[in-house]
Amino acid sequence: MLCITSTMPSEMSGVSMISLATISLRAAVMPRALTVASYVLAVGLLLSIGSSLWVTLIFPAWVFVVSIFILVSNLRTRSVSPLVPVE
Repeated sequence: MLCITSTMPSEMSGVSMISLATISLRAAVMPRALTVASYVLAVGLLLSIGSSLWVTLIFPAWVFVVSIFILVSNLRTRSVSPLVPVE
């Protein structure tokens, strides 16, 4: 039971990373470099199950990087477009 509970979350994280990378590649919402890095990290996460406890930090670090990208791109589009008053 300990093996299942320690490997399943990392596998699920890898699968969710692959699915989001595929969506972002098709929709072109993230830069291609970040999408390729997502694929590489996801495959690394899927293949290195149980090798180190540090591997479990890949998914939270990836979520942090993607969140920062979304925040910066959202702030950048807001500063470019002028505020239009609502009538």
